[in-house]
Amino acid sequence: MISARTFRTAALVAALSLGISVLGHELFYLPWLRPIVAKGEGSLQNTSAEGLDREIRGSLPLGSSRSAVETLLRARQIPYEYVSPQQIEALARDLKGSSRGRTALSLRFDFDDRDLLRSIQSHVIRTPVSK
Repeated sequence: MISARTFRTAALVAALSLGISVLGHELFYLPWLRPIVAKGEGSLQNTSAEGLDREIRGSLPLGSSRSAVETLLRARQIPYEYVSPQQIEALARDLKGSSRGRTALSLRFDFDDRDLLRSIQSHVIRTPVSK
């Protein structure tokens, strides 16, 4: 039989471990800390919309898991949202493009019932700068 003291110690260690993991996760995704910790996964300003589209399609073949899609979007710091249980939409802003405007890449990821990537749809958005 496990003593009450051993059980309390194990519960305390488990709670502390969970707390430290959650804190580390939250700190890792702070905007000012992420570039320091994750070198090379910074701004998209030097990436063209077409280049980013090729990179995403090359990294995520059809049949990739939902978590692989989310991981890539977080790594490239591309905001995304769920529009339905089978669909994620993302928008990469301020990409390298024309000097006369702004360029963005809109992405839609469709998943099947097993959370595997079924299709990727992308659209380049060019917005002229108003004076």
